[in-house]
Amino acid sequence: MRWLLTLSLLTLAAWPAAAQQNEAEKLFRGMEQKVRAAKTLRVRFDLDVTGADAKKSNVKGTLTLGEGDKFRVESEGKLFGQPVKFTVVGDGTNTTFKDANDPRNSKTEKSPKGVGASWRAGLPATGFFLTSLNTERPGELPPDSVKLSDFKLGAREKVGGKDAQAVEYKVTVKGKDAGSLTVWLDAETHLPVKLAMTGGKSDVTALTETYGEFAVDPTVDAKTFELPK
Repeated sequence: MRWLLTLSLLTLAAWPAAAQQNEAEKLFRGMEQKVRAAKTLRVRFDLDVTGADAKKSNVKGTLTLGEGDKFRVESEGKLFGQPVKFTVVGDGTNTTFKDANDPRNSKTEKSPKGVGASWRAGLPATGFFLTSLNTERPGELPPDSVKLSDFKLGAREKVGGKDAQAVEYKVTVKGKDAGSLTVWLDAETHLPVKLAMTGGKSDVTALTETYGEFAVDPTVDAKTFELPK
């Protein structure tokens, strides 16, 4: 019977870690489901990025999603040493990019199919910036190519004056390690108030996004998605 006692002790020792992982993933998946199911979303972000060259960037802006593939991004700051100020609007059929610093870069082209779904899948998992890198070619990185694992509960702390619970997890993209992320969820709404990545394997080695607003199904004026002229 000694083996049975040993097995029981090992099971009890492993239980707290497994229970924590289950609770962490449950909390994350609940948030993820809300974001993916939302008809409209509005996110106000403050983004800090560290590049492979250790240079730091900061960009602030807003993302508004409408039904289907309608979206609007307005952003301003400094990215990889260059000042940026732009607006991107997709009306579900076409997308217009307006560069306030250099109008020669402005353009209008056909919207890629599935850009709305790409935003909704990427925002809860990897945040605004990393998701934005794929929105022009969402078909090249379908949702099932991004895997999340090793969920753990982090600390409870104040973020922007709100009580928040940190959830830590690892990300792999097409089977390759893409870094470790932490998302802080508002204790009341269970929506993100902050996201951070470390150990990035590309030109971005670390980033932090703080959300002044992360609203699910807000009322959005239809004019938001009219293409700028």
